[in-house]
Amino acid sequence: MAWSAENQVSFVGVENTGIYLDGHREFNISRVFAMAPNKFRREYIYPPELAGDILIDDGNQRYYYQAKRRTVIIKPTLFSPEQKQLQERQLQLIYKNYNITQSHSKFLDRDITKVTISDKEDKKPILALWIDNETYTILKRELYSPDGKIRQYSFYAEIKFNPTLNNSLFVWQKPSELLTTIEQKGESILSIQEAQKKYPELSSMPTLLNNEYECLGVREVPNGIVLQFSDGIRSFLVFNIKPLPPLPPIATEKNISGRKVFYWRVDDIEGIVWKYKDKSFLVIGQLGQNIIERLIEDIK
Repeated sequence: MAWSAENQVSFVGVENTGIYLDGHREFNISRVFAMAPNKFRREYIYPPELAGDILIDDGNQRYYYQAKRRTVIIKPTLFSPEQKQLQERQLQLIYKNYNITQSHSKFLDRDITKVTISDKEDKKPILALWIDNETYTILKRELYSPDGKIRQYSFYAEIKFNPTLNNSLFVWQKPSELLTTIEQKGESILSIQEAQKKYPELSSMPTLLNNEYECLGVREVPNGIVLQFSDGIRSFLVFNIKPLPPLPPIATEKNISGRKVFYWRVDDIEGIVWKYKDKSFLVIGQLGQNIIERLIEDIK
């Protein structure tokens, strides 16, 4: 499958990525370089506020240079064994929770297989992937909102496979500007079993909700931890951090499952905050009334 084949073939391409927020489209264009195995470079071309930004993942660390801010953000690589295990588990959840259909077509004059992932009950498409038959590279993606409209997309406007690439493209070199700031963000991913040993309070947290959403892992972040739940496509984050960030102005007070919560929604991303005894919880992601109720009932 494409999930395991990505980053195992070399190519150069121009990618267009976009998202629709509040009815408006935000998009960027970038030149992408990939060298097998596990080396990646992205040079942003558009919009002007991103032009000049560079992202490099050398298989060990990820560097994102923001040209306008003269800032370098360093994070762990996306090609770590932990990330690959996470992707494999998400794929298993997709097979469990969704319908998958295939059709054959052409894209960029290449033979492709279009994979459509749909809801099991109402059959509405949720995610579509255009996968190159020869290299298994995902050439195009579309993620749909519940009303069937495109919510996020990405596609290669052009792509060339097996080019001659110099390894120096994937070696990070600190910019020469004296005002450059370096931000080291060392977020690590723990399995739920590891996290429960390290953080005893997690023993009371559910690892499966509605028999669909599974806790795939725990991220250690400044001031606490974040649990990552997913059903393969939809996902949400449960924050156990102190102090909680300020509530957005659009948050309103509600009563759900007999408990006072603060709730807000932006497009299909929802957020809730509530307290239980001396603990406070923040959840952000693609939720639903049934998921919100179960979270409040189960997370203590």
